[in-house]
Amino acid sequence: MNGKGSRRLMSLTTACVIASAAVTPVASGEAIDLEFNRPSASQSEPERTLATLVRVRGPGGIHLDGLYLLSHSGDRSELFSQENQSMIDNPLIERPWRFCSVFSSGTADGMIVGRNWDNENVGSIIVNLYQPETGYRSISFSRAIDMNLPLNVDLLEFRDHPVARGLLLAPFHSFDGINEHGLVVAVAGVKQVEVRPREGKQLAYVPYLIRMILDRARNVDEAVDVVSDYVPFDLDPHSLDSHMLVADAAGHSAVLEYVGDRWEIFPGTGNWQVMENRAIHGATDDMLRANGWRHRVMSEALESLEKSPDWEEGLGILEQVAQKGTVWSAVYSPSTRDLYFTVYQNWHETYHLEIPEKTAIEASARAGPIGRTYSPETIREDLATLYHDLEVSPYDLFIFTDKTELDTEYERLLGTITEPMTTRDAARMFQSFVVKAKISHLTVEFPVEAFREWYRAGGRLFPFDLVFDGDRPLIAYLRPGAFMNLSSSDLSEQETWDNTEFLSFMDSVFTEISVRKPKILILDIRGNPGGSSTFSNPMIAYVADRPFREASEARFRTSRHTKDFWRDLQDVDDPMIVELKEQIMTREDGERWSEVAEPYPPRTDALRFEGRVVALVDRFSYSNAAAVAAILQDHDFATLVGEETSFNPSNCGGVHTFNLPHTRMEVVYPKMCGVRPSGDVSPHGVIPDHEVHQDYFTDEDEILEEALRIIREPTTGTGISMVAL
Repeated sequence: MNGKGSRRLMSLTTACVIASAAVTPVASGEAIDLEFNRPSASQSEPERTLATLVRVRGPGGIHLDGLYLLSHSGDRSELFSQENQSMIDNPLIERPWRFCSVFSSGTADGMIVGRNWDNENVGSIIVNLYQPETGYRSISFSRAIDMNLPLNVDLLEFRDHPVARGLLLAPFHSFDGINEHGLVVAVAGVKQVEVRPREGKQLAYVPYLIRMILDRARNVDEAVDVVSDYVPFDLDPHSLDSHMLVADAAGHSAVLEYVGDRWEIFPGTGNWQVMENRAIHGATDDMLRANGWRHRVMSEALESLEKSPDWEEGLGILEQVAQKGTVWSAVYSPSTRDLYFTVYQNWHETYHLEIPEKTAIEASARAGPIGRTYSPETIREDLATLYHDLEVSPYDLFIFTDKTELDTEYERLLGTITEPMTTRDAARMFQSFVVKAKISHLTVEFPVEAFREWYRAGGRLFPFDLVFDGDRPLIAYLRPGAFMNLSSSDLSEQETWDNTEFLSFMDSVFTEISVRKPKILILDIRGNPGGSSTFSNPMIAYVADRPFREASEARFRTSRHTKDFWRDLQDVDDPMIVELKEQIMTREDGERWSEVAEPYPPRTDALRFEGRVVALVDRFSYSNAAAVAAILQDHDFATLVGEETSFNPSNCGGVHTFNLPHTRMEVVYPKMCGVRPSGDVSPHGVIPDHEVHQDYFTDEDEILEEALRIIREPTTGTGISMVAL
C-alpha cells in the first residue's frame, strides 16, 4: 500500500436497497456492501428497470455528480443495435479524451484487474447490473452524460421524466465491467488511428463491443472471437482512439488493439499486464515505461509484490496513478465475480458489489421460450405431415386404436392451433397425438438442441421427480448394457447398430466364464433401454441349449422413410438382414407382409454356458430388453426375478425416423410388430417367475437380494462368492 490508509470491509447491505434512500456515510477506511434492486415481475419494460434505480450518493457540485445502481433485464439487443447505428450516423467528434490506467495481476488462484477512469466530465456514474435474455449477467460502469442526462441533478427526480428513458441504454455505453464467468474488460484511450470499412465486417462503436464481450464471452479467447467480426470506431466511423484489456478467471489477460485494418492481440506474458494511453503495438516495455509514468509506476508496483495482490493493494496502485480527472477506480476479481471501487477519488470510502445469484424462476424467465416460435399455419402443416406419414410408415398405426378415434383427435388438435407456438409447445402437442395410438416405439423426440440453447441462456428445471409405487458356489454377474451402440446419437445412423464391439465384449466375457467355471450366471437387464436383436441374439446363444426364435411371428411394412435408411445400409453379412433389406427395398410403399424367422442357433463350442441362469428385470427393462426376457422365459433358458416390465413383448419395434418439414422435429416410428415366442398377445409386460417389489426410496437392492436367496435354497448354509464381468 502507499500509506494513505488501510481499508477493511463492512457490511451495510440495507443502506441502498430502498431506491429513494441514499447510502449512509461511513468512517474512513471502510468498504460498503451494495446490492442491486431486483426488478418486479409485475411491471413491464422500461418501468421495471427504472423502478430499480438506487441512489448511492447524490450530486455534490461540479465534477462531483452522483453514483447510482440500476438493474436491467430483458432483450435490449435491438435497442443496442439501433444505438450503434446512431453512433455511426451521428459521430461524437467532440468526445473528451480518456486518460485511463488498467492492469491485471495474478493467476487463476487470485487474479485482480484494476482500472482508473480518468475523465472528469461524466455526469453521474451509473453502475449497471445487466441480465440479457440470451447472454451472461454482468456489472458495468457507464456515464450519465452519454445518455444525454443533465449534470448535477438527482436522477431519482427524473425517473418518471421521458429523459430517463435514456437510462435503458446505460449497459450499451459501458467502458469496463465483469460478467458472471469472471471475464473482465476495460477500455483506455490511445492516439487516434484511421479505420476503414471492411467487407463482411460490421462497424461497432467501442462501448458496443464492450457490451457484446460481456454478454457473449467467458474467457479471453472468446472475447477475441467476438471482436474479430467487427471494425471498431470511436469518435466517428472513420477513426479509433482506444484499445482494451480483457482478463478471465483462468488467470489469462490480453490487450486488444486494432491496427492496420486488423485486430492485434498482445497476451500477457507473465503474472501481470499493464495498459494505459500508449499503444502496445510497435513498442517495447522499456519504451512504454520511459514514455509513460503511469505505465512505469504500475509495472514497478506489480513487480515488487511477492504474491498476487488483493483488492486493497489493487486500489492502492490505482491511487498512485490517479489524475485530476479520475472519476472511478475499480478492482475486479474474476475468480469471485465481484469488485471493489471508489468514486471521485474518495479513497477512504470503498464500495463492494457482486453479481447476484439468479433464482431458477428468474433464470428461466430470462431464458425465454424453448426453441423458436412458429405460426399457426406452420404447426398445422407439420401436424398434417405427422398424421399422413404415420398412416403409411409404421406397420399399422391403428393396430390398438381405431382410426375414427385418431381422426377425431386430429381434428380437435387442428382446432386448437390458433396462436403461434414454441418448439416446446409444438412437441408436447405432437407427442400427445402419437401416444393415442398406444404403439411402443412411436414417439416425437424431445427437442434436445432447443432445450440445450435454452439451458445455456439461463433456463432451469425444477428438480422434481416422481416414482410411482406398485461346496461354495461361484456366481458370475453380467450386466450387458444396451443392445445398441450408445456412442452414436442418431437412431438412423448405421453406427448405432454396429455390433462389432458388443460381440467382442461378449466373447471376452464368456471366455472368462469358461475359465472361472461358475455354476450360476446372473444376467442383469434392469434399466436396459433395449436395442437390436443383432446384439442380443448372439448373447442369448451363449446360454441357450437349443435353437430359439425371438418371435413367433413378425409383421413388417415398408415405406419411403424406411427405404431411406435401408438404401444406405451397406456391408451387411447377416443373411437375415440381407433378406430383410431385399424385402423392404423391392416391395411397394405401404405394403405389409409377415414372416416367421428362422431359429437362431445356440453356441456349440466351449464358450456355451451350461450352468443355471437367473435374469433380473424391472419396469425399466424396455423394448428389446423385454424381448430378451421373453425369449429366456418362453424357452426356459433362465429364471426371471424382479418386476413386470412396462413393455409388452408382443408389440411393435424396429424403429426408423423422419423429420417434420417446418419444425424439423424427429418422429420415431416402428416398421414392424411381433408376437413373443410363446404366442401370448395378452396386454401386459413380461411377468417374472419370482416377482419382487423394488423400493426406489431406499438404497436396498431387493431384486438382487431375492435372486441370491433363490440361489441359496438348494445349498442352505453355504456362502456365495460373486464375480462381476
